[in-house]
Amino acid sequence: MISEREAAGILALRGLGREQARQLLLTGAAGPGERLGQVTAYDEDSVRALAARPLVVERALAERCPHGLYVARVQRGRRVPYAESWEVRAAALRVQPRLTEMTRALVLGVPLAVRGGIPWVATVSGFVVLAATARGVGVAEDGATVFELGPAGEWCGAVQDRWFPTGPGRHWWVWDPARLPQ
Repeated sequence: MISEREAAGILALRGLGREQARQLLLTGAAGPGERLGQVTAYDEDSVRALAARPLVVERALAERCPHGLYVARVQRGRRVPYAESWEVRAAALRVQPRLTEMTRALVLGVPLAVRGGIPWVATVSGFVVLAATARGVGVAEDGATVFELGPAGEWCGAVQDRWFPTGPGRHWWVWDPARLPQ
């Protein structure tokens, strides 16, 4: 067992800062933390296995998702039940921060109307914690964006449980294969 600080040091190899590593560890992606006195400890082999997970291969993803995919960057402090079933994770992540009406219409509404679904992933600190297909989108009373999520298609093998670092930015991002260098 290693401390959270040591686990964060291992995850730093993926470019994560201490807080990003802590957020990812809290999801359970490296297994459950165990309280030992005043610290939370993690299994070192599980943390190393998490750090060693592969990156998304964008060329392979482009073949499987030629129209791109929506990336929801999970907010700091949000509980993500990574060890739970797909249904539990989808229910926990389907409500996302507010999008403007124009963004919702252009980024989500048009592709949903044309294709009937959009490949959708949620990431915590650049690690994919859920792959799904957005089949609809709505707005909650508080203005939050609410996705209707269904199971992902065959494309999810290209992203699930992989690192997909998108860099800094807003709470959502659209990955577009047309932006890949030729």
